[in-house]
Amino acid sequence: MNPRDPTTHHWYSHFLVAMGRFPESLAESHLGLKLDPLDFILNIHLGWHYLFAHQTEQAVKELRRATSMNEKSWIGHHYLGWAYEQLGRYSDAIAELEKADSLSPSSGASLSALAHAYALGGKRSEAKKILGQLLVMRRLRYVSPYEIAVIYVGLGDKNQAFEWLERAYREHSSWLSYLNAEFRLDPLHSDPRFADLVRRVGLPPLAEVP
Repeated sequence: MNPRDPTTHHWYSHFLVAMGRFPESLAESHLGLKLDPLDFILNIHLGWHYLFAHQTEQAVKELRRATSMNEKSWIGHHYLGWAYEQLGRYSDAIAELEKADSLSPSSGASLSALAHAYALGGKRSEAKKILGQLLVMRRLRYVSPYEIAVIYVGLGDKNQAFEWLERAYREHSSWLSYLNAEFRLDPLHSDPRFADLVRRVGLPPLAEVP
């Protein structure tokens, strides 16, 4: 109805990520950005899409460029931290995620990502401290079970990770849409419980994702 609406192309690209259709997702993301090249969120999410397409070096390049547009926004540092983590650059990842958390205090997403990076970077005590903090926060306000599950994956506790993913399923966590694309959940792929969760969420089987 309106092919020049950048927001529509942006959210369609998110759907395509969830379906594992990464080349199409990137094409839509580029089109949205072409229609509104100065939109900060569209610039950030181009890097996000490269990250989920496992084009991580390009993701770092785009996220560094986008973050320079607004150094005070937590979301750019957040996803740049994810990209460094995917490259195994844990010190850089932790630095970016700590900055993201300082700009977004008490965000479940920023704390969860930081704890996951701590766990992979050998700082397990720091990861467990944040885990405890989020469990306390969850008694007082909403914290997505998905964020808790991600930390347990980083700590290597698959049973707890699946327990919290089941809670996320019951609570209809929107991040379950990206089960197949979410690289932080890669260690769970070989477990039959993961395929069962993917089926119940309504996503294509992992074997069918390019």
